Amino acid sequence: MHFQHTLVTGATAERVFALVEDPRQRRRWQAGLEETRYTSAPQGDSPVGTRFIARIREGGRVQEYAGTLTEFERPRVLAMSLGNAHLSMHLRYALEPADSNTRLHVSGALRGTTLLGRLARFAFGWLTRRILRRQLAQLKALAETGTP
Repeated sequence: MHFQHTLVTGATAERVFALVEDPRQRRRWQAGLEETRYTSAPQGDSPVGTRFIARIREGGRVQEYAGTLTEFERPRVLAMSLGNAHLSMHLRYALEPADSNTRLHVSGALRGTTLLGRLARFAFGWLTRRILRRQLAQLKALAETGTP
């Protein structure tokens, strides 16, 4: 399942990128994100290849997803892959600054890696898109006003 969404914020690209990049800030607009724990340090000047564990509350349970930063260009692009035993996801945030506004393009793909994962992806594809739209609305509000 592929998805994409675009929104325009009244905040600068630097402000929006800081909210997307920093795991402590992501917790403010990504409902369910409980913790991001880095398991490797950046090598050299770029954080690409840095590994982490994201703990995400899904319903009443907390799931762990292993992640890797796959693309990083401050303040324009941040991409990552996430996965567990059943699902894998790739997310890409691309920012286009324009004066004091920013156009944010979010794209991604969700793939089931097991039969259970494929069934969940099929059954909850609509929910994934709805969650994404809600999270991006929270990000926009946070970037523009300081409160989600």
